[in-house]
Amino acid sequence: MLLKRRPADLGGLALIFVISVLGLLMLAPLFFIGALAHPLHWPSAPQAASIVYMGPAASVLAFIFWNRGVAVVGANAAGFTLHLLPAFGTVLAIIFLGESLHAFHAAGIATILAGVVLATRVGIRGTGSDLLPAIDYWALSGRSEPVPEFGPRIPRLR
Repeated sequence: MLLKRRPADLGGLALIFVISVLGLLMLAPLFFIGALAHPLHWPSAPQAASIVYMGPAASVLAFIFWNRGVAVVGANAAGFTLHLLPAFGTVLAIIFLGESLHAFHAAGIATILAGVVLATRVGIRGTGSDLLPAIDYWALSGRSEPVPEFGPRIPRLR
């Protein structure tokens, strides 16, 4: 919602840079307070590798890929993919942390995938929001005109 207020001449990478600098400025005082209480030490090799990963890969590249995906499929369809985060988190925990796969993991991942597929499939109007296109909701409600917040009337299938 706040992206609508973004200046038009401020590109995506510049926006993430400004957000990162503001975040750094807000967190710096807390960092220095913590450094006074606990002396700093150099990170170990795995800690340094995780910092390098979190910087460019999980922050900058993820932001670039997400914006490209939103540009390709649209914000509505891209929003449904956010529900995949727990599924990917579970799979990554199984791969990298040695977690065990249980039936409830498989059921949860299957449910998430089914929901994303159903929510993003193309219906009779050509959008990803037609989950049940054959139901005429307004005819069922007894109204002759569509309710304004629900958009245009869905045509009946005969």
